Amino acid sequence: MPKIVIYCIAEIYDEHWKFMPCVLSPTFRTSNLKQMMTLIERCSDLMVINMDIEAKKKKSVDMRHFMGCYTMDVIANTGFSIDLDSQSNPDNVFVTYCRKAFKLTFPIIFLLTLLFPFTKSIFGKIDFQVLDFDKDKAKFREVVKQVIEDRKNNPDPRYGDMLQAMLDTNKEGAERDSDDDSDDDTETTLDFKYYKKRGLTNYEIFCNSHIFLLAGYETTSRALTFTAYNLATHPEIQERLYQSIIKQLGHRKPTYAEVTKLQYLENVFMETLRLYPPASRNTRVAAKSTTINGYNIPAGMPVIIPVYAIQHDPEFWAEPEKFDPDRFLPENKHELHEYMWMPFGVGPRNCMGMRLALLEAKIAIVALVQNFRFVATPETIAQEQLQNGRSIKPESRVFVGVERRE
Repeated sequence: MPKIVIYCIAEIYDEHWKFMPCVLSPTFRTSNLKQMMTLIERCSDLMVINMDIEAKKKKSVDMRHFMGCYTMDVIANTGFSIDLDSQSNPDNVFVTYCRKAFKLTFPIIFLLTLLFPFTKSIFGKIDFQVLDFDKDKAKFREVVKQVIEDRKNNPDPRYGDMLQAMLDTNKEGAERDSDDDSDDDTETTLDFKYYKKRGLTNYEIFCNSHIFLLAGYETTSRALTFTAYNLATHPEIQERLYQSIIKQLGHRKPTYAEVTKLQYLENVFMETLRLYPPASRNTRVAAKSTTINGYNIPAGMPVIIPVYAIQHDPEFWAEPEKFDPDRFLPENKHELHEYMWMPFGVGPRNCMGMRLALLEAKIAIVALVQNFRFVATPETIAQEQLQNGRSIKPESRVFVGVERRE
């Protein structure tokens, strides 16, 4: 019973699940990603300007905040064609919504309110921040609804974002009205042929916009934060990365083909994702009973894949706690098992947005390393401490010094 969890909204299963990636996957094909390059570069240009301001202060920079501003800008642009300088516009509904969603101090309380909604009235008396989340979700939904209406009333072929790709799936003669805005998504018993006849409903568009925003914002932000930390604490690797970028690009922006072929950049980012995968574990549900290596897995049983543990297992990785990008050199890749590195999952149910996430991260790293040098300061934590939980994130803010390159 494979499924995608619609964060705080709904769950879809089986044929309905199969329909969703079938519709959304083309959004991340190469032609669309090339079209998004201009949007991403606009965000990276703004990031360099903001970083230059920070560097002139000669103080350590909070990389969690800074990288979060960049990824928020990218999501707003590539997802909704909205220009958003989140560093200068912290009160925007996109910014406040995402930051509240990932700033929950009491995750167990949040989980309880999801599983048992009646507990909200109990915790409401204690003023937990989680209780404001529904209000912000409603605000965000209104923003998405307004954008959808504007697009339908004023179509423009120049839109190349994910929202437009979802709107383009709407087909005349669909068996279910694509304007239906109901939260009732109970079509899970219908077969795939039914879903192929229609496009996404407004509710499905909102749900996927919700996932795209939340998943794309925090995960890539963390990966970039950890990359800056790794480069600051390993200056020899940072210099090697800088020289490899300058040798291939100089100080100009890379093309789509070039950014995907920067080998040492690829190695650095893959090693960062090995050490700090976005999620500590993945969960799948068995669609039918099966036996693997003598273990019986009955239908409906959740199967948990311990991503963080696998990527730090000394059986598969020599000196697993060491930051060593050379593990991923072409001549060393034959030593790596294909399922030992899975920050985006593996197989047909891996992260659909993986290529976009890698693209926006690499563009950011190139722009930053071309112009700045990350340095360790007294505020830089010698050994990064991680929060316990399903997601891998720093226990506190990550401060790194930034110097303008001459």
